[in-house]
Amino acid sequence: MRMNIEKKHQSLLVKAVLLALSVGAIAFLTSSLALGITIVAMILFHESGHIFAAKQLGIGTRGIYMLPFLGGIALIESMGASRKDECYISLMGPIFGLIFSVGLVGLGLVTGIYSFANFGCFTALINLFNLLPINPLDGGRVFKSICFSIHRCVGLAAMLVGVGLSIFLAANYGIYVLYFVAFIGMQDFFRELNDNSYLANMSLWSILVYSISTFLIIAFLLITFSVGAVSAKKINAAYEREMQSKAIRTAACAVGDAAVYYSIYRLVESCDSEANNNNDEILVF
Repeated sequence: MRMNIEKKHQSLLVKAVLLALSVGAIAFLTSSLALGITIVAMILFHESGHIFAAKQLGIGTRGIYMLPFLGGIALIESMGASRKDECYISLMGPIFGLIFSVGLVGLGLVTGIYSFANFGCFTALINLFNLLPINPLDGGRVFKSICFSIHRCVGLAAMLVGVGLSIFLAANYGIYVLYFVAFIGMQDFFRELNDNSYLANMSLWSILVYSISTFLIIAFLLITFSVGAVSAKKINAAYEREMQSKAIRTAACAVGDAAVYYSIYRLVESCDSEANNNNDEILVF
């Protein structure tokens, strides 16, 4: 019992250290601590979706671990007993991520705070990236499960296409984390190639449902990103106009004050001059 408690404390300590390092890594890359905290919070919320789905299916979980510069992982004992289970667990992450992004953009619209809408765009974009058809990204797992349900060879081919796409994007667009994704994808490919315990395939109806669900999530993320971008631009423009208006009002007040002070100064100077003239006349008499 004592050993289990010690292991639990060690696990919590490891999670806390990795969490802090991840915030620091993202803050370093983006030059924004607030954005670093927001992205890490979104990743945790996203991974909580996977944990939630796994628990609903009665699958054991071991928590969420952040990986500095890479993202986060939800440790789940298995992806289920069927391709349908794998699709369900995989899609719940992006659904939770969508809710998080919509919430941020909504806060930006309600409060008029530019950062909320801007951060909502960032988190929506990260979730869109995660839905690329590249295994082991969530989109790749869904794509793989659908293809395997059509035919095993189609599934294996889809995994290789995903590996090739990740290498292409990494080499041509500088998304170097995709080299690591490709490495994991190849390991998963060989595991599937040598695995004789075939998972139960999805029915045609399930394939349609999960295909449509994936496209709907992508569509809503794109809408969220677009609304967030436009809102952030409008909020920023309104803020800049307000600052310009304040600057103009401040300048006008300063000019007005200067004119008043100058008038008072001239009046006092005129009075002093008259007093001096009167004194001169008295002295002459």
